[in-house]
Amino acid sequence: MDAFAALVDRKPATDTVILAANPDDAPKLTKARLAVARAETREQAARTPEAKAEAAGEVEDTRAAYDALKGDLATITFHMQGIGPHVVEEIMRAHPATKEQKATARKANNGAPGNSWNDDTFPPAMLSACVTRIVHSDDDVADVESIDIGQATAIWRSTGLPLGDKGTLFMTALGLDQRDSGVGDLGND
Repeated sequence: MDAFAALVDRKPATDTVILAANPDDAPKLTKARLAVARAETREQAARTPEAKAEAAGEVEDTRAAYDALKGDLATITFHMQGIGPHVVEEIMRAHPATKEQKATARKANNGAPGNSWNDDTFPPAMLSACVTRIVHSDDDVADVESIDIGQATAIWRSTGLPLGDKGTLFMTALGLDQRDSGVGDLGND
């Protein structure tokens, strides 16, 4: 194989998005992670042996609380694979922004145009094209090997999926075919 073949035969980019199965668990985990970081900072700043011992105990307690929370956390993992920039463009053209969406975007952006795609249909289309597998950490819940447009639309419209999660899923799917794989000069021609 030569360098040209190695380039054109590369596998598509892949990524995963891991969501808490219960959306209320993610902030709890973040809060516990921050408590550990604060305790570690206090431990590093402690000046006396007594203060160091007290801080070390706090680190141990906060880590135990974080580990317990993490151990009980149920997750849903979305595995995604790039589909190629040309396919992304085809899907985008198949889901153009509506006149109302364009007008709303122009108003919100002081006259500048918004997205060229339909915010209601393009993200689910991207998810259905890019999601290769959905895994729930609970063994009693069956994995899903791919999703169709109906399932992706149901996910997108779900009231249990906050805007932040929607944005993360969509931007991950879209970003698979937009990200740079350059690593810079590694010093070995």
